[in-house]
Amino acid sequence: MDHSCRGVTTMDLLDQPRKVFVNVLKSGNIVLLLLWHILHLVLSILYLLREIFRAFQSYLITNGYVKAYDDLNLDRVKYLGIVVDSDEARKTSNVIELLEWLSVIGVKKVCLYDREGVLKKSKDIFIERFGSAHLPSEDSKNPPLLSKKQMEFEFVSPIDGKEAVAKAANLLFKKYYADEDSEKPFFTETYLTKALKTLGHVESDPDLLLIYGLARCHLGFPAWRIRYTEMVHMGPLKHKKYGLILKVIHRFTKVKQNYAIYMDREAYEIGRPVIQKAGVEHKIDFIESHALHALPKNEGSFDYAFVDVGKINSINYHERITKLVKVNGIVVYDNTLWFGSVAQPEEMVLKEFKEGRVSIIEINKSLTADPRINISTVPVGDGITICRRLY
Repeated sequence: MDHSCRGVTTMDLLDQPRKVFVNVLKSGNIVLLLLWHILHLVLSILYLLREIFRAFQSYLITNGYVKAYDDLNLDRVKYLGIVVDSDEARKTSNVIELLEWLSVIGVKKVCLYDREGVLKKSKDIFIERFGSAHLPSEDSKNPPLLSKKQMEFEFVSPIDGKEAVAKAANLLFKKYYADEDSEKPFFTETYLTKALKTLGHVESDPDLLLIYGLARCHLGFPAWRIRYTEMVHMGPLKHKKYGLILKVIHRFTKVKQNYAIYMDREAYEIGRPVIQKAGVEHKIDFIESHALHALPKNEGSFDYAFVDVGKINSINYHERITKLVKVNGIVVYDNTLWFGSVAQPEEMVLKEFKEGRVSIIEINKSLTADPRINISTVPVGDGITICRRLY
């Protein structure tokens, strides 16, 4: 994902449509030229209508007509990330206005990033404006807004952390691979985190990342810093709206980000220390139940689902899970190769695998025939099938 976003600028995004227009113009085909202008007009009207709706919605929220946004639970947004396209990051006044809004909302800790490090070079301006205020004491007579002016900043650029990760990798190599007789573990995120802590290079992941730019990606924000981060694309910075920021933060604080549904809580408790150590327990809502009975009702609201259920029941989950994830959301089914038995003649399949094999073959057929998804089966472990919802 990081590579697909690197080097993307506003000019890059506009270059391809301009090339198409130039080719149509050169062809001299009046019909094609007319169709091009009609398409351009339709898209312009749709874009204008969307912006009018967003502006009206923001107006209602900003002026308090929608009471649901009056009370925000900012305990769930302890660390907010802001990603800005470098071209727009040069307009410091827009960034300052955005930070003013965040300070009024009550955000205390902000991570600022752009691909070229423009914001990092201007950090003195932001720190002077927002970081010099002191929090008033309990008996202070200062207006409440002053207590919201102080903000803690972190300025990030693409190279930040890469040197630390390289040093951590070198540390792990020396510890486990330099000695031929030492144990060669399978490296997981835990090993890297421990190595980074040893080197004193551990930074928190933002709880929420607001992305301002034309490209719908994280614009090169260090991938190792957004492992547990919700990302929301906000459009160009010049079109930012106070009410829409309130809406996004409100939704983030109200909607559960991660569900873990299992019939045995003891199994969850085994992994709970690892979850606590990663600092993400507050983001996980564990439900002790059969999953079919406890699946949420809010369709089209999840980015990702991992399905590891009884093999006989897999087919019953597919329709519910597919509706739960967003368009372009991902569903991963576990054990879809079932010890390789799905590719074996039935007479060669061991008895203990036969019942599960039939169910796995059925779910694999259903996934293959479902036009709503693209699938890819990966021979990892006992086989996983990755599905992307198309519509």
